[in-house]
Amino acid sequence: MILDLHRFAQMRQPLWDELDRRLHVLESDASARLDLPGIRRLVELYEETVADLAEVRDIAPDSDLAAYLESLIARAHMARMAARARPTRIHPWRWLIHTWPSAVRRRARYGLGALAAFLLGISLGAALLLAYPEARAEVFAGYPHLMTPPAERVALEERAASDTEETVAGSGQSIAAWYWTHNVHVSLFVAASGILWGLGTLYALVVNGFLFGAVVADYVVGGQTMFLLGWLLPHGSAEIPALLVCGQAGLLLGHATLGWSDSTPWADRLRRIAPDFLTLVGGAAVLLAWAALIETFFSQFHRPAIPYEVKAAFGLIQLVCVLLWIAAGGRPQPTKDVR
Repeated sequence: MILDLHRFAQMRQPLWDELDRRLHVLESDASARLDLPGIRRLVELYEETVADLAEVRDIAPDSDLAAYLESLIARAHMARMAARARPTRIHPWRWLIHTWPSAVRRRARYGLGALAAFLLGISLGAALLLAYPEARAEVFAGYPHLMTPPAERVALEERAASDTEETVAGSGQSIAAWYWTHNVHVSLFVAASGILWGLGTLYALVVNGFLFGAVVADYVVGGQTMFLLGWLLPHGSAEIPALLVCGQAGLLLGHATLGWSDSTPWADRLRRIAPDFLTLVGGAAVLLAWAALIETFFSQFHRPAIPYEVKAAFGLIQLVCVLLWIAAGGRPQPTKDVR
């Protein structure tokens, strides 16, 4: 209960003034738009003001202060309704450059969890193949092109290098479409399986990491490291980050499903994380589309068509660009000041 109404008003007035200023900007300029942090701050101010009004009504329901807070809350409610009435316009370039990397950074702890699960799978796959080389048949079951020794596979690929150009030139679009749909299918499974309290996502990441680690170990031990780098880095430098971001989305979904230390109803928790979940998956799909093009029209060209060093360098540069995009995309952003 409030013992001193005047003192309470003095203590809370800065918060009410901030809400008033933000509302004034929105009311005076129909073109004003709030970014996500601005919307969150406006909601926080609105909720705190509603709580303040409830306390004031307990001891002075007919006071001027109660009338003032009711007016402020009514304005905030009208601003919210007006924002809902405005058509939402999505600017693809701004979404890609600002919104997606911002979401990845905002949910970084889930990204680190996805990376840890993937690295665990890589370690297990590499360790198993190094310790038991004879287990190749079981590890690569279902992948017949990986059953033969790496040196034989590389020799076959290099002999076919001159034919690859004709093949890709003739059916590149269909091959790229297959790569993209296949990779999107796998990545969407990684993200969607987060509904199983995150366990499905963790399992999928470990399994994919296991196979990746086994392939890397197989080629390295077989003395084909340069071929491996030239083959995987060009498209893998985009494909693997996309997979990890989908894992990030899956763990975000899993945490919302579990609801640890959060008494909010399940549907409300899912609704709250839905924008970030869809943003993460959408950006990953863009990365996968690019990776499919690179895999079709670049990764599959082997020596002598393209030196492995050139392909590996391209992949490393692309990886640095993707990491910089995630780390710095959208900073700073040009938004109207509503303070």
